[in-house]
Amino acid sequence: MKKLVLTLILLASAFSLVPVNAQVQGIAVTGTSFGPSSSPIAVEPGSFNVPLFIYVTNLAQYPALNVSVRAESTSVFCITSEPQNVSLIPPGETVPFIAYVNVSPRAVTRVYTLPLQISYVQGGYQKNFTYSAQLPVSTFSSLQVYSWYWGNGETLAYPGAKGLPLTIVVRNAGTNTAYNATVTLNLGYPFYFASGKSLHEFVGAIPPGASVPLTFYVNINSSAVTGYYPINLTLEWNSGIGTVQQVYVPVLGSSNVRLQGFGTNPPQIFPGTQDAELIIYVVNSGNVTANNVEINVSTSGPIIFASQTATTIGLLPPGTPVQLTYLFNVNSNASSPSYANVFISISYGGRNSVSVIRLPVSPKAQLKAVPESLTLTQGASDIKVTYNITNYGNYTAKDVQAELILPNMLSGNTYDYLGDIPPGSSATAVFSLDVSSSAPVGEFRGTIVTSWLQDNAPGETFSQRIPVSFTIKESFINQFLAYVSSPPAIYILLIAILLVIIAILAVVAARRR
Repeated sequence: MKKLVLTLILLASAFSLVPVNAQVQGIAVTGTSFGPSSSPIAVEPGSFNVPLFIYVTNLAQYPALNVSVRAESTSVFCITSEPQNVSLIPPGETVPFIAYVNVSPRAVTRVYTLPLQISYVQGGYQKNFTYSAQLPVSTFSSLQVYSWYWGNGETLAYPGAKGLPLTIVVRNAGTNTAYNATVTLNLGYPFYFASGKSLHEFVGAIPPGASVPLTFYVNINSSAVTGYYPINLTLEWNSGIGTVQQVYVPVLGSSNVRLQGFGTNPPQIFPGTQDAELIIYVVNSGNVTANNVEINVSTSGPIIFASQTATTIGLLPPGTPVQLTYLFNVNSNASSPSYANVFISISYGGRNSVSVIRLPVSPKAQLKAVPESLTLTQGASDIKVTYNITNYGNYTAKDVQAELILPNMLSGNTYDYLGDIPPGSSATAVFSLDVSSSAPVGEFRGTIVTSWLQDNAPGETFSQRIPVSFTIKESFINQFLAYVSSPPAIYILLIAILLVIIAILAVVAARRR
């Protein structure tokens, strides 16, 4: 019987917690103890004017106003103080309320219930609830969770964290030593076991008033949201005495890797732009370092990337922008004005997001030459050739100049000024060419290099290379010489000579008669 009573007493020792989940709205009693939790008092029958600390935590996202805590007297506990009021408890804050208690001399060693009436205003509504505090009257050993924190106490836990150290401090609030003490961590969402680490720790003996820190390594699910989450701790000692205590562990850290801005170099791009730079800025606007950060860019439009499109950043601390540069070309037949969509994929810590940026493709003139092919004769000189230069684009080409780049066997005046060519209009380029008499017969390629200005791009000169071709044929003399040197022509010439000789001989013979 005595062992059963002792077990009941120790099961209810210090920091009785409300079993609520991390999404609880409102406030909760998160601990009770005789004396402050940092130095609890062992209460015995007949104890007089003992301070009872009642810890109230605001678990909601909104302030709790006009919070009142009133302890009600029972046959064992006589409340000697007035109810306490606090005008404000900010979100996430814990406030201790103190009630003074006389313990009946007729009390026995066991755990007693003390009703607490709590009222407060939150979100414009009056709320009330009753909490049953389990208070031990005992002089035996009593283990309780004294405090808990991540890392060194300043570490922020965050969704997606791996192997994060969680320190649990266990204190013996009783008057005797607790022997063979063990602590077991019972995890629920969003926490889960870190592979290779233990969730069970053997402490051994804990003297009265002594505290023991225990470190566990925990993973946090990447889908968690910031808030306070419950963890149950099983405390066992003296070969059978045990209690389960619940603590609310904060997960208040978060990383938020996002696209901060972008630009291009040059600032304007046009159809046919080459080796332009897309510059993007990525920043972590959260409050903890982001892990395994990777960036990938892609496009479905007229843009073609000329460099690697995947970048691994790795660790990205909060508030430090990272500049990334990607080379790209714009297809020469891209429609304009238009927009090219570029997709920025960001992945980190098990999270993925895609941002779409729109790069404006500015309007540009597009020139074409007609005819595309000309026929020239060997040895010809001062031949006037004309090309009809038409603007098939959607912007006026101003101060257009044309230069004809010729193959080696051609020469002459190869420059002409065409002036302005509006969209859909044409201008005539005239060149004077000389053909070498030794130029080989055949088709040869040339280029009309055009350059112009546009009002929408001050200071920038545009150019376009228009391919043309030349067919060179033999001169008349060369054709004749080639003909007379051919076998049929020789035969005909011999026959003609023979006929002339016969005719002469005939005339001479006629005269002799």
